[in-house]
Amino acid sequence: MRGMGVLLESYTSLGHKRNIKYLDFYKITSIFINEGLSSRDVQYYLAFQMEGEEKLVVAFPHILPNLVILKSIYSQVHDMIAAEKKRRCTIKQC
Repeated sequence: MRGMGVLLESYTSLGHKRNIKYLDFYKITSIFINEGLSSRDVQYYLAFQMEGEEKLVVAFPHILPNLVILKSIYSQVHDMIAAEKKRRCTIKQC
Protein backbone atom coordinates (compact mmCIF):
# COMPACT_ATOMS: atom_id res chain seq x y z
CA MET A 1 0.00 0.00 0.00
CA ARG A 2 1.83 3.02 -1.27
CA GLY A 3 2.41 5.64 1.42
CA MET A 4 1.31 3.45 4.28
CA GLY A 5 2.86 0.02 4.54
CA VAL A 6 2.86 -3.55 3.31
CA LEU A 7 -0.31 -5.63 3.37
CA LEU A 8 0.16 -9.41 3.43
CA GLU A 9 -2.89 -11.58 2.73
CA SER A 10 -3.13 -15.35 2.49
CA TYR A 11 -6.00 -17.45 1.20
CA THR A 12 -7.16 -21.04 1.50
CA SER A 13 -7.31 -23.26 -1.58
CA LEU A 14 -11.03 -22.40 -1.84
CA GLY A 15 -10.29 -18.66 -1.98
CA HIS A 16 -11.29 -17.73 1.55
CA LYS A 17 -9.06 -15.27 3.40
CA ARG A 18 -6.88 -17.10 5.89
CA ASN A 19 -4.78 -14.31 7.33
CA ILE A 20 -4.24 -10.58 6.90
CA LYS A 21 -1.22 -8.78 8.31
CA TYR A 22 -0.36 -5.10 7.92
CA LEU A 23 3.27 -3.94 8.23
CA ASP A 24 3.74 -0.21 8.85
CA PHE A 25 6.60 1.27 6.77
CA TYR A 26 8.09 2.89 9.85
CA LYS A 27 8.24 -0.29 11.87
CA ILE A 28 10.06 -2.21 9.13
CA THR A 29 13.74 -2.17 10.09
CA SER A 30 14.88 -4.37 7.19
CA ILE A 31 13.67 -6.45 4.30
CA PHE A 32 15.72 -9.28 2.85
CA ILE A 33 15.76 -12.52 0.92
CA ASN A 34 16.99 -15.40 3.02
CA GLU A 35 17.57 -19.04 2.27
CA GLY A 36 16.36 -22.09 4.11
CA LEU A 37 17.87 -25.52 3.68
CA SER A 38 15.86 -28.71 3.52
CA SER A 39 17.09 -32.25 3.01
CA ARG A 40 16.45 -31.94 -0.73
CA ASP A 41 17.10 -28.36 -1.78
CA VAL A 42 17.47 -24.67 -0.95
CA GLN A 43 14.31 -22.59 -0.59
CA TYR A 44 14.36 -18.80 -0.67
CA TYR A 45 11.95 -16.54 1.14
CA LEU A 46 11.27 -12.82 1.52
CA ALA A 47 11.18 -11.64 5.13
CA PHE A 48 10.71 -8.44 7.10
CA GLN A 49 12.35 -7.55 10.40
CA MET A 50 9.98 -5.39 12.43
CA GLU A 51 10.94 -2.88 15.12
CA GLY A 52 10.55 -4.37 18.58
CA GLU A 53 9.90 -7.91 17.35
CA GLU A 54 12.27 -10.85 17.43
CA LYS A 55 10.39 -13.05 14.95
CA LEU A 56 10.65 -12.39 11.23
CA VAL A 57 7.53 -11.85 9.14
CA VAL A 58 7.70 -14.09 6.05
CA ALA A 59 5.88 -12.70 3.02
CA PHE A 60 4.88 -15.93 1.24
CA PRO A 61 5.10 -18.76 3.78
CA HIS A 62 2.94 -21.24 1.89
CA ILE A 63 3.99 -20.83 -1.75
CA LEU A 64 7.75 -20.03 -1.66
CA PRO A 65 8.19 -18.24 -5.03
CA ASN A 66 11.43 -18.79 -6.92
CA LEU A 67 14.41 -16.47 -6.47
CA VAL A 68 13.80 -14.45 -9.67
CA ILE A 69 10.29 -13.52 -8.51
CA LEU A 70 11.48 -12.75 -4.97
CA LYS A 71 14.20 -10.43 -6.31
CA SER A 72 11.64 -8.48 -8.33
CA ILE A 73 9.28 -8.15 -5.35
CA TYR A 74 12.17 -7.23 -3.04
CA SER A 75 13.33 -4.47 -5.38
CA GLN A 76 9.88 -2.91 -5.68
CA VAL A 77 9.05 -3.08 -1.97
CA HIS A 78 12.51 -1.88 -0.92
CA ASP A 79 12.24 1.14 -3.25
CA MET A 80 8.76 2.02 -1.93
CA ILE A 81 9.89 1.79 1.69
CA ALA A 82 12.98 3.92 1.03
CA ALA A 83 10.98 6.55 -0.88
CA GLU A 84 8.31 6.78 1.82
CA LYS A 85 10.87 7.09 4.62
CA LYS A 86 12.70 9.79 2.65
CA ARG A 87 9.44 11.65 1.95
CA ARG A 88 8.38 11.57 5.62
CA CYS A 89 11.85 12.59 6.76
CA THR A 90 11.78 15.59 4.40
CA ILE A 91 8.39 16.66 5.78
CA LYS A 92 9.67 16.38 9.37
CA GLN A 93 13.02 18.07 8.54
CA CYS A 94 15.15 15.08 9.67
